[in-house]
Amino acid sequence: MALAAFHAGATPVFALQAQQNSGAVNPPQQKPNQTSPWVFTAGGGSSIPGFSVGGLSLILPSPTGDMNEVGNEDRTLFNLVVPNSNRLVAAYLPAQDLAHLRAKTEGGLSKYALVEALRSAEFSDIDSSDFSTLVNTLGNQMGSIVNADFEESEAQFNRRMKTLKLNEKLSLGKPVMLGLLFTQKNAVGFGMITPVTINGVTKKMVMATILLRVRQRLLFAYVFAQYKDEQTADWTRKTAEQWTDAILVSNQEPDYESAPEQEPDSDQDQKQAPSQQ
Repeated sequence: MALAAFHAGATPVFALQAQQNSGAVNPPQQKPNQTSPWVFTAGGGSSIPGFSVGGLSLILPSPTGDMNEVGNEDRTLFNLVVPNSNRLVAAYLPAQDLAHLRAKTEGGLSKYALVEALRSAEFSDIDSSDFSTLVNTLGNQMGSIVNADFEESEAQFNRRMKTLKLNEKLSLGKPVMLGLLFTQKNAVGFGMITPVTINGVTKKMVMATILLRVRQRLLFAYVFAQYKDEQTADWTRKTAEQWTDAILVSNQEPDYESAPEQEPDSDQDQKQAPSQQ
């Protein structure tokens, strides 16, 4: 499952604006107050978007204070950069970048984040053993997974552009692996820097890929930023880890797997049993 879910989601993002500027893709205007399927009110009155994943209601807070979930209508635009094997759950952008997309201006996306679910496993219960196996597989085969995934991501995106009759060509350069960013019981994060070329314009993207186990559901989260210097990589790592913590804390539930089974207290039962006449 980990092999199919891992993908270079950041790669085609520059082409979103190329598509809009050509007039082929026009994201609909978001209606006032339209956000996610439902929201939860956190302390201080702020709203935290909630989403349905595998039949469960999960709370997915924003990665940073200046990034917001784009809402149902604008989210459809990002479906163009999600592989067929995955379902886009949420997309986050700074307000300024979202305005660039809606206005079709050449502002570029400075940073963004995605949450996706693997379609074939969305309704599967992933226990701690399953998750450990996925993490080990991802860690041991990271290099080969990335190479194969980049090839498929590039081919898939170019096929979509051909279907839309757009003269857009994507080329992915060799990524520089940043290795393991962080690890914890129900999450692990990996990082990389990769050159992305669209229409002859090459930019470097820093990407953090996060594998999460949230209430026995498998999620992939991604944090992306245009690379400027080492501080960009540091920001991506810290943001990815802090966002992971926020998601896990927001969806905490009792750890049924590790809780010992309670045996009936025979003495207590006898004391509470009604006397027989």
